[in-house]
Amino acid sequence: MAKLEARFHPPNRPSGAYIIVGHIIWADDSAHGEPRIALSPMLALAPAPATILATLRHLVRRLGRSRESLEALRTEHWSFVNVAGSLPSMNGTLS
Repeated sequence: MAKLEARFHPPNRPSGAYIIVGHIIWADDSAHGEPRIALSPMLALAPAPATILATLRHLVRRLGRSRESLEALRTEHWSFVNVAGSLPSMNGTLS
């Protein structure tokens, strides 16, 4: 399974601060095809969560057919980080 963490970097925040909006997940490791978005509980704490989510959905619709397209995106407010290899397993260790 391929998985990217979608991070929103709000304006007027300290450098490096971001909100985890959710995870973009592809069913297989090829990371091509139609992904799904799993929302993060952290999104509820963000200002204007509906607007942030709508922007994420737009980016995924436009670029999300391949993981590499999202990872390569360079904007002031968005970043996408590959987290598939760093997720905790059921026993609490990193996979």
